[in-house]
Amino acid sequence: MRGLGGIDAVRDALDDLAPIRQAHRQMMDTMGLGGVLAEEERGGLGAGMAAIVALGRAAGAVPAADLLGPYVSAPVAFGMLVVGHPDAGVRSLAGDTLRRMAEGTTCVGTVAGGLLFDAELCEEVLVHQDETIHLVPRTELELTALPALDPTRTLHRVTESSVLGAGTILADGDMAAEIVGASIIAGRVYLAAELEGVARAVLAETVTFLRERIAFSRPLGSFQALKHQLAEMWSEVSLIGPLVDEAALLLDTGDDPTEAAIYAAAALSFAADTATRVCEQALQLHGGVGYTWESPVHIWLKRAAADRVRLGTPHTLRAELAALTDI
Repeated sequence: MRGLGGIDAVRDALDDLAPIRQAHRQMMDTMGLGGVLAEEERGGLGAGMAAIVALGRAAGAVPAADLLGPYVSAPVAFGMLVVGHPDAGVRSLAGDTLRRMAEGTTCVGTVAGGLLFDAELCEEVLVHQDETIHLVPRTELELTALPALDPTRTLHRVTESSVLGAGTILADGDMAAEIVGASIIAGRVYLAAELEGVARAVLAETVTFLRERIAFSRPLGSFQALKHQLAEMWSEVSLIGPLVDEAALLLDTGDDPTEAAIYAAAALSFAADTATRVCEQALQLHGGVGYTWESPVHIWLKRAAADRVRLGTPHTLRAELAALTDI
């Protein structure tokens, strides 16, 4: 992603990010990233959540097209359908879709809470509605464009009535609930990794800025008070990684689903609060320029703020943790 110009290219193209987002998506599809979670016999990499975490960290550093739906939630859903659905036709459809995603010939978005990110980059969409999971061609959905806090992604609301009778029903009842639950847990681990990438990138950019910015004939970074603040920011950011890695490991081994859910919620709760706070502090450390479009800090801050509420706010995640751990 940095090879396409990095954060500065994103900042300079905010008025029309479509070409950059399309280029990012094409690059990732060419690399076969749509098949990271798919088994090798279905054309995927079979790399597991550890690789997804690495992808999330990179995506956080250079915000662009949404990866959560096409590269995490959708593969998890189709993978469960392939091995667990009683209907051979659905298993075949899920396997074929996984193969096409791994080849980069199709992109499947996911709707959560009636919202779809980057609709224009998707050919098909997974919609969970009325305890049923539908696979619907994107062109058959009625979409309403919404303003998005994160300027690097587009956001649309899906009209519920347009889902009824459209596409193919893949699962319902308990199986649909199980698939949605697994997708949310994997998605939380990915989002935590993306937020870690945001926090690390904005911290690195701030260190560079303070090293180069001169005030009172000295680099700003030489002032002890600012050094202390940077050190505290670094110490907070460094705590995100172990939580994320442990959550990914638990998902990959599959030994303890409850423990995986606990670590996923803990990782996202901590990452969301930390990344948002670090971005806010970075904005202040940049002084006046941090509040302008000349600085890329606002892009990371908006990504952090948007990710912070996507799969549960820190407050609701901590409430889930309390319930899961009987606190």
